Amino acid sequence: MLYVLLCFLLIMGGWFGLIKPQLDGYQKNKETIAKRNVELTELQSKLQLYQNASTQLSVQKNNHKQLTQRYYKKTSNTNLSKTITTEIQNCQLTPVSLNMTSGQKQTNDQEGSEQTTLPKNITLSTVSIICDGDSKSYLKFIDQIRSRIKSAYISSFSYSVDNDSTSSVRFNTVLEIYMLNEE
Repeated sequence: MLYVLLCFLLIMGGWFGLIKPQLDGYQKNKETIAKRNVELTELQSKLQLYQNASTQLSVQKNNHKQLTQRYYKKTSNTNLSKTITTEIQNCQLTPVSLNMTSGQKQTNDQEGSEQTTLPKNITLSTVSIICDGDSKSYLKFIDQIRSRIKSAYISSFSYSVDNDSTSSVRFNTVLEIYMLNEE
């Protein structure tokens, strides 16, 4: 009986003294390895983001370049007036009036809609043009302005025909020109 008790104590002592601590250590190491694998996966995904950062930066630069090409570079009213007047004269139109407002920060695209604020680096200049001439010359003028100033949009347009003269037409146009302030 003493022999059985001694064998039982040796087995229990071996279990609690040697095997059980090893099993607990194994379980802890297994959990640690699982946590480290999760961390490794997260770090590898972050690493891929950083490795792709240079290509993403070049894509963003190209997008920025394409967006800024749509806008006319910020210029003075004098230069803008010279540009428009030169185009009017190049198209054989007679300038009657040219009025400009500059530096507007808000625009109202539709009646009854709330005014929207432009981004801080965009300035809106409104140019009111009255000129005399024929319709073909006027259409050529609009095409020239749109090719030279890509961010010019017609916000209003009207014309009147003078029957007393040599079929001259008076065109009244309001252009909105969005300009990019380079910072």
